Amino acid sequence: MNDDGASSALLLVLLVLLIGGITTYVAFINPLLGVAIVVGVVVAAFAYQLLKGGK
Repeated sequence: MNDDGASSALLLVLLVLLIGGITTYVAFINPLLGVAIVVGVVVAAFAYQLLKGGK
């Protein structure tokens, strides 16, 4: 059985949770750096959606 779609979805969820956790931790320790990281993550997500074709 090939669950390639389920595996990629699981990896995407784990990646989002990891990035969210690290960003939250950094924002708690240093708020200005946390804001900069959040802006970077949002821009990267927006660019990813544009390159993906907006699907």
